[in-house]
Amino acid sequence: MPTDEAPDVAWSVAVDEAAWIAPRLAPFEDCTAGSVVPTGFAAYARLLHPVHDATGRRVRWSEVAAWSGRSMRPGDDFHAVAFPEAPSTAPRPWRGQGPRSGTLDSDDAAALVAILRRHTSTPDACWFCLWDGYGWMSGGAVFARTGGGPAEPRPPVVPAAVLDGPTVDLPYRSYLLYSGPVEAALAFVESEGQTPNLFWPSDRSWCVATEIDLSSTYVGGTAELVASLLASDDLEAVGAEPFARHGSVDDWICSEAESAARDLLASGHATVVTTAGTVEATLVRHGLLRRRVALATRVRRPDGEGSSYGRVGSARDPALQDDIESRLIRVIVDLVE
Repeated sequence: MPTDEAPDVAWSVAVDEAAWIAPRLAPFEDCTAGSVVPTGFAAYARLLHPVHDATGRRVRWSEVAAWSGRSMRPGDDFHAVAFPEAPSTAPRPWRGQGPRSGTLDSDDAAALVAILRRHTSTPDACWFCLWDGYGWMSGGAVFARTGGGPAEPRPPVVPAAVLDGPTVDLPYRSYLLYSGPVEAALAFVESEGQTPNLFWPSDRSWCVATEIDLSSTYVGGTAELVASLLASDDLEAVGAEPFARHGSVDDWICSEAESAARDLLASGHATVVTTAGTVEATLVRHGLLRRRVALATRVRRPDGEGSSYGRVGSARDPALQDDIESRLIRVIVDLVE
């Protein structure tokens, strides 16, 4: 929401308040929890972003796992529990896409904030980072419809001095900064559907990280805080280790993608059959010497069909098979996400 509607939110250029974070991060390319939330805390938890059913009800990963017959392992991503062990006639318990990346569900965010307040000596003095790539911040390019009338440009949400000022710079990410009580984490939930990507209290007793590309949120803090998160009925939290990897893909998906990529290079066609649907892939060659290569895919699953098309490289590229495999992995995972 704009700052005049959220008086407790103060935009800031005091980016040195975040200087303690970078030295405590693991390398970003390691893809570990500690790559996005600072290491050095006594304990860590991972909050799993929910999916939703047709009514908008939150559906937890554990409910999806009960439907699919899968076991939930601490480091699994959503797709690991969303593919049924065997084809199922029961409709899947969520609708549409998988968990939203880069932001907490609004109810989860409110529940988290209530717990966090009890585990810091400075609940009214916290710092919040928002990725500077969100288009809504500058306002002018974003339009809002009110009362069914014509779309009108919105004013900037962030003051020009902050938009044009220094940023909190971390590996591969830059952020704008604001401050306020811990409840200011909810300042942009209603208007933008966005929670901070990183926030912490002035006493640094905990830190919360919601990386823009991840469908879960990491919290580092005291053992007591993490115990409260794991015991909460309002959150779906699992324990985490700072050097455990995130974003891994199940071995069977990698194996199917590798086999299909070989078939595509040999014959131009491949089919991947899963318990959540089927992927039919075709390799398309363009150009006078047919060296430009594109991948066309058609997916069929119980709730509908879809297709995609995109260039994957050149026939001369030694990494062509790897590029095809990577694209196929994404298409297979998208059967459930």
